[in-house]
Amino acid sequence: MFDGAGWPRSDDTTEELPGLVAAVSAHGGRIVRAGIHWPHWPRISHTVLIGGNLPVRVNPVSTTAFTVVLTRSLRDQVLRLVVPPGTDTDAALTAMAAAATADNRTNAADLLRAAVGG
Repeated sequence: MFDGAGWPRSDDTTEELPGLVAAVSAHGGRIVRAGIHWPHWPRISHTVLIGGNLPVRVNPVSTTAFTVVLTRSLRDQVLRLVVPPGTDTDAALTAMAAAATADNRTNAADLLRAAVGG
């Protein structure tokens, strides 16, 4: 289900998305769009600049909380779990490890709930 996971330090897309997009782009091609679940990102920019000049459009996705969908082309997407800033270190590491397993089919909210013991 997930292609990876991350644990941002803040809830500001202008601070967090450029590094994520640059890292994913370096390993798999240029990202053109980022889809995020807006209720969990109170500080949103509709466009972020990567490397100071490559714009990436940021769009809302309403279906999956605690995820970022990075799009390279119409049918090529990367789905990443987003551990909320401020999450306990052990819980964050547990959730990211679970998301990275090849056979994982658990949604983001359930992964995070299980990681914090709830």
